[in-house]
Amino acid sequence: MANTSELMRYQAVLRDRQNTGPGKKNVIDPMVEELRMAPLVWWKVKEHIEPQQQVKRGYAVLGHIPDIDNRPKKDVPISSNATRTPVLLNTDSPWSAFLCGSQGSGKSHTLSCMLENCLLTDKAILPRVGLNPHPLAGLVFHYDRCQGSGVCEAAYLCTNVPTTVLTILMILRKMAIKSQGLGTFDYITFKNELAATKFTSAQDGPMKLRLDLLESFMKHSKKGSSILPNTENDFLTGTPGSLTIVDLTDPVIDADSACVLFDICLSVFIQQTKCGKIVALDEAHNYMTEGSSAAKAFTEKLLRTVREQRHQAVRVVIATQEPSINTQLLDLCSITMVHRCTSPAWFNVLKHHVAALYLNLPTGSQVGASGDEKAKVPKSDLEVFHEIVRLKLGESLLFCPSAVVGVVGEGIERMEGRYFKFKTRQRVTADGGRSKVLSEIGRGQGPPRVRRVHRGEP
Repeated sequence: MANTSELMRYQAVLRDRQNTGPGKKNVIDPMVEELRMAPLVWWKVKEHIEPQQQVKRGYAVLGHIPDIDNRPKKDVPISSNATRTPVLLNTDSPWSAFLCGSQGSGKSHTLSCMLENCLLTDKAILPRVGLNPHPLAGLVFHYDRCQGSGVCEAAYLCTNVPTTVLTILMILRKMAIKSQGLGTFDYITFKNELAATKFTSAQDGPMKLRLDLLESFMKHSKKGSSILPNTENDFLTGTPGSLTIVDLTDPVIDADSACVLFDICLSVFIQQTKCGKIVALDEAHNYMTEGSSAAKAFTEKLLRTVREQRHQAVRVVIATQEPSINTQLLDLCSITMVHRCTSPAWFNVLKHHVAALYLNLPTGSQVGASGDEKAKVPKSDLEVFHEIVRLKLGESLLFCPSAVVGVVGEGIERMEGRYFKFKTRQRVTADGGRSKVLSEIGRGQGPPRVRRVHRGEP
């Protein structure tokens, strides 16, 4: 009897459903727990499981699976208004995403949609894409080696002109009215007016940095440091729903210097931000170059952040043209989205570091098809590469082994070693990443001008 009692105690802890916590009131269901941590969830799964959940979780639409949604029946043409089943991004749990593809294939667009899902708080816009009870704090790194005139595409998520800029414009307008537009600009008067205006610490620090930079170009400047050495500046401390963009595109800053500064900013942001976080690297190939010690150190910091994402409540998104910038990032990221590319060398890199391409199983885009439509044999490398080359704007091949794609009996079905053809949704904020063409530039059209580029609240 003693042995039987002991065996029952041991068997109790081997059950799938565990009662834990004080008084054993907490019930851990492996299926619900797996769904809670899945980066991507298909709509039919959420619809099936959600009634069993007691807590409202954050989900937002990232896109849909075009092959399944729009598969025509016999002799029935595909309608542009065909029903599309949403694929939801889980904004509650930590994850990491690697987005790659040629220029203009939709990488930055996908990154911006992910940021929208994680940061949006506007009650007029948010219901269109999902539910976000716990907005994250965002940090975006951007550097352009070509010194282009465009700003980081993520800047178009931000709201109207910040009060700092509006206040400066009011001061300048007041000074112009006082001098009736005839006097010369008096910088000392302007600076005194600014000093008399009360700004928050998050506004005051960046503004003083810009004034210091402005004064460094003035003749006979007797400028001292505007920021006291012992003053704590918190403009890298994220708050829920805020977005901080570190854009170091500048003629005097090279890629190595950008990586050093990005490394420092990442450490400060993660250490000081108490809420959930999302860190995004836009056009990472511009600064994460091979052979650079600064880039190597920054990459190691990123890898450590991805490895510890669950403990630091951080999500990491890397958008790059070249999947070869660091293959360890491919190994560790929970989501990989391959947009259109035409380089066989890039495909070879992906094939050795993405599980679904290595396993070469039948494609997930055929899940849900009838028996005679399902693939009998895996696709060859040439067929998969041809599929990547033929991807349209905004489309990608989605690899996410832990994504929950279906319900099987009382359990759930994961993507595992398959992949899906995926279509990213349209932006619900301004889309500043559209390609510029001469006909539109000549008519003053093209992407809308951004009004806020450094810090904002989507």
